[in-house]
Amino acid sequence: YTSQSRVEMYSNALYRGCRCLELDIWDGPRSSDKAATPIPVVWHGHTMTTKIFFVDIIRTIKVFLNFHPDSFPIILSFENHCTIPYQKVMAQQLVDILGDSLYIPTD
Repeated sequence: YTSQSRVEMYSNALYRGCRCLELDIWDGPRSSDKAATPIPVVWHGHTMTTKIFFVDIIRTIKVFLNFHPDSFPIILSFENHCTIPYQKVMAQQLVDILGDSLYIPTD
């Protein structure tokens, strides 16, 4: 790899005032337990960068929002390359982690 991706860079962007983050999300590995749960990863596809777990980035955003609740809105732009099983995991992680911080339209 020529570039080491780090979850801290998303936190740094938020602390510098960025309010729109783009995540390129891809199918990653599956968990090693019996459930073999899909693990979505974020990386700049087909480049020489390392991958970051999607869930770790969402947790980092939540931590930032806990300390800076006046920072809304944070816009997440997903370049989604995931298959349906991975998309379902992503959706559940967003709801579980961001909870009431997540805007979900009713119609």
